[in-house]
Amino acid sequence: MSGRVVIVGAGLVGLCSAFALVEQGAEVVVVDHGPVGGGASRGNAGYICPSQLGPLASPGSLKEVARTIGRPMAPVYLRPAAIPSLAGWLTRFVRSSTAAKVVRGRAAMVELDRLSLDALSALDGAGADLRGPHGIVIVHHERADAERAAAGYGVSDVLTGAALAAVAPNVAHPDRMHGALLPRDRSINPSRFVDSLATLLVERGVRFLTDRPFEWFDAGGDRVRAVSVGGERVAGDWFVLAAGAGTAAVARRLGVRLALIGGKGYSFAVTPYTTVPHAVLFEDEHVACTPLDGGLRVAGTMELGGIDGVIDARRVEGIVRSARTVLREVDLAGRRDLWVGPRPVTADGLPVIGRPNGWENVVIGTGHGMYGVTLAPATGVVVADLLLRGRAPVDISALTPDRF
Repeated sequence: MSGRVVIVGAGLVGLCSAFALVEQGAEVVVVDHGPVGGGASRGNAGYICPSQLGPLASPGSLKEVARTIGRPMAPVYLRPAAIPSLAGWLTRFVRSSTAAKVVRGRAAMVELDRLSLDALSALDGAGADLRGPHGIVIVHHERADAERAAAGYGVSDVLTGAALAAVAPNVAHPDRMHGALLPRDRSINPSRFVDSLATLLVERGVRFLTDRPFEWFDAGGDRVRAVSVGGERVAGDWFVLAAGAGTAAVARRLGVRLALIGGKGYSFAVTPYTTVPHAVLFEDEHVACTPLDGGLRVAGTMELGGIDGVIDARRVEGIVRSARTVLREVDLAGRRDLWVGPRPVTADGLPVIGRPNGWENVVIGTGHGMYGVTLAPATGVVVADLLLRGRAPVDISALTPDRF
């Protein structure tokens, strides 16, 4: 491939796109207003969870949002003051939250995930840091809920008591909790993954222009010619918009409207007093726990409409309160490495991948919500194929930027 690709966004989707492109001979420049791996890329739960794929927009999520409006310590939080500015997004979210659309949306995400195994293998072979325990334990309070979830994930065994404690020794009251081990899923340290991938890209000649504010596009007709970041004009032949929750603002400069907002998530680290062999997701509490370097990352919450980096202590306390009821053998008082980041969330809960109408040399990749780590490698492959071959290797018709 001849010509230069400019990627706007140095998060996981941007980095994975850069990797897929440079492996096939492209010249790549990555620009970002912040550091490499900003946004939601580093402090998340680090789940690679193909078994759990599904759009956020669903009857259950709609009920949860409606139930918790104005409750800042709830797992899902919609600030009342933000409702007017989110009216359009919320209207689309409500319309997308039907059982039939959930089925179609999940199928679209599974179709994209077909590329993940090979994409992860290529990253692993190149030296990206994908270390982490295989298997994620999903835990419910009610056995019936656990059985329904396990069946949906394709797992037959529901664990309780000693069997649950064996795979998740940090679960409080295992005799009263019920879980399933999902063998296809696993967890990694997303920050190590970001750093290792960035190193690989630099070694392959990728240029990074980070911590430089985005200023303008030089565009005309149906093509973009350059972007300006931090006072530097960066020319290119192709452009990828992969700026996470900030992609909507960037795309708007080209007249492209995306029903995309930030969904702020929080995490912190604690010290476990026992070895934690698997990541654990407490479904009822919306709390995810990931073993990282001898510690335990506790992550959770979805604050709709939040794109800033402001930490709301009430949100953190909400996670702590929930974690205290389901975790044992951890030092919740000794919290450290507090993090907040905006997940890019679309109104229908599906990623945005593809060429926007009216622009011949632009591809968008964003909107992965809680599945950025899971789907970023596959998205990188799609982005590269759209630029190199003019078509995607899987059906992405449900993910088009123009569906909004």
